[in-house]
Amino acid sequence: MNIQFIIKVFPENQMNRLALELKVGPERVYVVKQIGSFLEAIKEGRILEFTSRFTYDPNDYEFDSGDWSVLKQLTRIYEASKLYDTELDSFARNYREDKRLLIPPNEAKLLLEQISERSSLFQIVTEKNDVTIQYPEFLVTEENLDFSYRFIEVAEGEYQIEFESLQQAIFLDLYRAVFLDGTVHFLSEKKLGSACATERVSANC
Repeated sequence: MNIQFIIKVFPENQMNRLALELKVGPERVYVVKQIGSFLEAIKEGRILEFTSRFTYDPNDYEFDSGDWSVLKQLTRIYEASKLYDTELDSFARNYREDKRLLIPPNEAKLLLEQISERSSLFQIVTEKNDVTIQYPEFLVTEENLDFSYRFIEVAEGEYQIEFESLQQAIFLDLYRAVFLDGTVHFLSEKKLGSACATERVSANC
């Protein structure tokens, strides 16, 4: 069984959040329109119809060990989300979502590490789910972020610092991470604070 994991970065309440969508199929992959129902069917060994051309039957299809490991973590995330009051915890809305499963901060690093080694896409999307940037693969690291910069003369004797890499960086504050050039950098609180301070300096120069 082929499966494609799609990681999406999307804005919500002035913050960037991570979510996941799935496509599965024996050859051609189909969009999983109800991710909760799909995860429950896998766990319970039930048949689930996708289209007239494809029905998931656990007796006919199986996932390889790497994909299965990711699916088990997704099932854990999905089941945990149903235990919380959706009015109190924004990450508890998963079971009401159809295609999209929100990724909570405490699960993000392990999940992304596993998915980065599978068939996957990493997308930056708008609030309306329009894709603005797409990466056919991505990396996960804890290495430091190195921002390149240069001084630009804006007037005689006056200079401005321009952080060249920073303009492309996407800050994932909830996850203590920064996405830059196809790599998710998970940072310590100190390193993240330093990166955010650099962002503010760039904006104020």
